[in-house]
Amino acid sequence: MLPSQPLSLFAALAVIAILLLRSAWRRRPKWPVAAGWAALSLAMVGAANSAGAWGVTVTSLWPIGTALGLLAVAAWRSPRSASVRYRAARSTAPPVEQRDISRRLTTFLILTIGALAASLALALGVRLLFQTAGNSDADANAAMLLLLPVLWAILTFVLLILTSRKQQFGVLAACLACVIPALG
Repeated sequence: MLPSQPLSLFAALAVIAILLLRSAWRRRPKWPVAAGWAALSLAMVGAANSAGAWGVTVTSLWPIGTALGLLAVAAWRSPRSASVRYRAARSTAPPVEQRDISRRLTTFLILTIGALAASLALALGVRLLFQTAGNSDADANAAMLLLLPVLWAILTFVLLILTSRKQQFGVLAACLACVIPALG
């Protein structure tokens, strides 16, 4: 994309991407999913080339608003839930052992504190890459702040699908190692 492209073009492309992703929800053909993510990526790269981190920020407001509107419509159309009394009668919690509670607490701490620290380390590494590439501090900080929640979500997903604590701690350690060059 040329740097002279207006941000409205990239915002429109991002909104189309969200509509494509929504249309592919629970449907068989998977090409709208790939097309939606490709269009969203292209919109963000184009906005970054056009106006830097500010362009990405302004452009991202439009697909976020579109997704919020789609969620609001879906929530409005969803059927009413069952009565509270009916749900309370059906839910009987099984007894929980102490070992099970500690395992669940460990998983919670790994996925919250550990994943946040590791995603922060990755985001700081990206900030360092931006600065060494000659970008301004403002752009590097904006990229770091934009990537932090995205990396946290991705890392939480990855940690959830791993089957052992050893694998989880290995991923966390590898991510935390990214911050070592930034400290020096």
